[in-house]
Amino acid sequence: MEQTTILPHSTTAQAASTLTAALTTDSTLPVVGVLGVEFFQEVNGEMYPLKNGAFNCLAITLVDQV
Repeated sequence: MEQTTILPHSTTAQAASTLTAALTTDSTLPVVGVLGVEFFQEVNGEMYPLKNGAFNCLAITLVDQV
């Protein structure tokens, strides 16, 4: 599993992130890429995930056979 740091909610452009995955050589299993977004709230300088998850999302972005 690969993830970025928590990004601020602002109109300022953020640097591009590159996420990589290590795959087993000569595997015949399918590859499924999944992208998730989770929201956090800052309280007294600490970041806490929002508990209800109503606006979090998860999407399958890639399905392929290596």
